[in-house]
Amino acid sequence: SYRLFDVQVVSLRTKYMALDVIETELLPSDVIRVKFYRPPNLKYLSGQWVRLACTAFKTEEFHSFTLTSAPHENFLSCHIKAQGPWTWKLRNYFDPCNYNLEDQPKIRLEGPFGGGNQDWYKFEVAVMVGGGIGVTPYASILNDLVFGTSTNRYSGVACKKVYFLWICPSHRHFEWFIDVLRDVEKKDVTNVLEIHIFITQFFHKFDLRTTMLVSV
Repeated sequence: SYRLFDVQVVSLRTKYMALDVIETELLPSDVIRVKFYRPPNLKYLSGQWVRLACTAFKTEEFHSFTLTSAPHENFLSCHIKAQGPWTWKLRNYFDPCNYNLEDQPKIRLEGPFGGGNQDWYKFEVAVMVGGGIGVTPYASILNDLVFGTSTNRYSGVACKKVYFLWICPSHRHFEWFIDVLRDVEKKDVTNVLEIHIFITQFFHKFDLRTTMLVSV
């Protein structure tokens, strides 16, 4: 006879409770950047995501967000767009017009999760494509890539050139990512990264900023 056993697979994940919020910044298109404390023993890969809760609200209500900070940085950050009850509550809570400096809410974190995007260095030429909301992980990936190639951390790897293609209907809702790309280009001292932006839709006939992006 055969005996069946229930096998419970438990994924190993790290829980950090009550991380200090270092800084918040309200950005265009209802986006908020939350910068918070990184525990010394927390290791992660660029492109990974975490689950966050805020002690100012329901402490057991977690939501998933991609880390936009890079592994070499000594803090953690997420860019969160307000588009639901919890994210709007978060953005309004940290609005300077409403925020009480005496309050000291904490960020609860579970993770990191996901495999990231770590195989680019194995190829002589790598092409990375981000579309729409899927571009968020590249804030961390491109920052990590440029840091590694500019500091010789990736010296001796096969990759000589990385092309990043960003395809989106409009720059709107992603103004913060344009700033990330500008910062990455400044840090790319080895010119390993080449960025191409493709705008697929015009909201206004004379949208000058969109026109300039298309011409880049």
